[in-house]
Amino acid sequence: MTCKECPHKKILTKYGNTTSSVYCEHPDQEYIVQYFDTHRISKMPGFIGFINSKREFPIKKYPKWCPLCGRKE
Repeated sequence: MTCKECPHKKILTKYGNTTSSVYCEHPDQEYIVQYFDTHRISKMPGFIGFINSKREFPIKKYPKWCPLCGRKE
């Protein structure tokens, strides 16, 4: 699965902008925040990237912090 196909993605567009922000709104946000803390990632937890005016998705596969795909159990 990729973020592009995921039901938990949320695309936010500010009025008047041509770019949109993409976030993960998976119910297990605690796992995402913990992953960012342990790996010392300082950007916003759950932030995937920006979509440009051509609507090209920012990543081609899932991020390592994804609770659905990246979690190694």
